[in-house]
Amino acid sequence: MAEQDADYLEGLTKSIQIADGVDEMVALFTELKLVIKQVIGKPGDDEEKTEAKKIIDQHKLNKKLAKDNAKAEKDNAKLTASMLATSLK
Repeated sequence: MAEQDADYLEGLTKSIQIADGVDEMVALFTELKLVIKQVIGKPGDDEEKTEAKKIIDQHKLNKKLAKDNAKAEKDNAKLTASMLATSLK
């Protein structure tokens, strides 16, 4: 039992270290996004603003569609597994 407790505590310590590392990386990527905006600057004229908005909107739409597709695939996999489990009973 003591060995199992030690393994658990070691795993818990590692999971905390990983979570802290992820938090640090998120902060760094947030900072990187700000730097990118500073480097590319703001669009100059109305034509650049319009084109930039179209590109950004298309990018956001693509990300949303990809996220929605991934969720649908995950839901389908769960449904398939559930149906398979039911049919095996």
